[in-house]
Amino acid sequence: MLNLRFALILLVFLATGIEPIIGRFSGLQAFYNWIYLFHIPLFAFVTGYFARLRC
Repeated sequence: MLNLRFALILLVFLATGIEPIIGRFSGLQAFYNWIYLFHIPLFAFVTGYFARLRC
């Protein structure tokens, strides 16, 4: 699960990196939206899971 959190953080860095070149490539906008569509809810779920284990 910690590896999943790390992968989600890497996706944020990737999305931030491709943001300046979205206009040049048509598929990047869809990829950018896809990253932000699923990574925030999944990150919240994983973080909540770890918070529950520590209590």
